[in-house]
Amino acid sequence: MERQFNSIEDLVFNKSFREWILNNESSNAVYWEKWVLENPDKKEILNHSKAIMYALSVNHNKLSEEEISTEINKILQKLDNTTDTIPVETFYGDKNIIPIKQFFLQRRLWVGAAAILLIFFLSLYTIFYRHNNKMGNSAYYELPDGSNSTASIERVNNSDSVQQVNLSEGSKVSLFPRSKLTFSEDSAGSKREVYLTGQAFFQVAKNPLKPFFVFTKNMVTKVLGTSFLIRAYDNDKAASVEVRTGKVSVYKKENFTDSNIRSKRLDGIIVTPNQKMVYDFKSDQLTKTIIEKPVLLEPAVQNNFVFDGTPVKDVFKLLEDAYGIRIMYDDDLLSSCSLTATFGSEGFYDKISLICKAINASYEIIDGNIFITSKGCK
Repeated sequence: MERQFNSIEDLVFNKSFREWILNNESSNAVYWEKWVLENPDKKEILNHSKAIMYALSVNHNKLSEEEISTEINKILQKLDNTTDTIPVETFYGDKNIIPIKQFFLQRRLWVGAAAILLIFFLSLYTIFYRHNNKMGNSAYYELPDGSNSTASIERVNNSDSVQQVNLSEGSKVSLFPRSKLTFSEDSAGSKREVYLTGQAFFQVAKNPLKPFFVFTKNMVTKVLGTSFLIRAYDNDKAASVEVRTGKVSVYKKENFTDSNIRSKRLDGIIVTPNQKMVYDFKSDQLTKTIIEKPVLLEPAVQNNFVFDGTPVKDVFKLLEDAYGIRIMYDDDLLSSCSLTATFGSEGFYDKISLICKAINASYEIIDGNIFITSKGCK
């Protein structure tokens, strides 16, 4: 008999659930995505559980199962009899096709959870600090300002236009105005590392055996070979990473250790094409969402958006493939829904909004994915 998940405790103490939330490439993803669609009434406990697990995402792979269980027990004991709200972004297919942000769920949640989660976060960090002291200093400090290299090069763009910087190992960087890039003269050596202040678009030469690292004041981005945009100006209230092609792994600076440098895989928070990771400095939170204007992965696909009584699930599959953005929905509810329409130059959000309007549905952006809510079609 399949296990029932009826409470926060059932979810957060389940190792499979934790791996799904903390590791996007978990082999359990299919099971949990199906569970979410089949259990819409569990949305509230799911969001609570996600909030706890996101707090746990601070180098979670360094904690033992016993330590994880101990810290979760502490936070759950403190959360008794409390309520709060969990922020989400909700977009509806209205007649103006304008995204509407719904910052708080209207249902009763936990008051004071944010403060308690902060305590939970700090307690976890204390554990990690002890672990990291045994391992040595954080790998981030190997490149605080580019001075670790025997011969470092600094490029500063004080002009009003984007400047091109070519690294010796083959990668290309488009450096935006008011930005600075520091890197080793021998960037093709044992490490591929650069330090960025400001904004830059990177086209990284592929080398699976030698990851490429971009260090900023608050974040570290690790890639094997892809293109992406980083914005990290000192005076901004947030930093961000937008992925154009391939995928990257993003870490908070203080969580990045020697093991992340040595690993040849992407082991942080994974960001894929048309997704965006935002680090809000005030809240000290990393949030994954979708970029403001998603682009087609293959421009030629633009001519394929002609539908004549096409099952909606096939329409969503085409959009998924075209934009690389996962669209999740209840397959049974939408099994009788079809679409007759022709899309031209409309953007991704416009397409989704028009489809939702046609089938009387709405959608949310959660963790960089699209979640469709519908009562079905007659």
